[in-house]
Amino acid sequence: MRVRTLYFARLRELTGREEEELDVPENATCADVVRFIADRYGDALRRYLFDESGSLRRGLAIALNGEKVSPETPVREGDTVVVIPPISGG
Repeated sequence: MRVRTLYFARLRELTGREEEELDVPENATCADVVRFIADRYGDALRRYLFDESGSLRRGLAIALNGEKVSPETPVREGDTVVVIPPISGG
């Protein structure tokens, strides 16, 4: 099954991409997609996305088709998954 991912801010820097399509298993969740991305791009991205216990870092959020969702939300063919980095500024 193919899903689309969009990358912003630090994720764009670490992947070198703005977006891509990924092949994931039929029963995949948003968390599975994020793990797949981390496995694909290596340790620097993995450390950015996950804490030492393997949980998604606090401050990161996941959007599915433009709506904030739980990491355990299932994905479907053609969905768009976005990891939203923490917002900072002044």
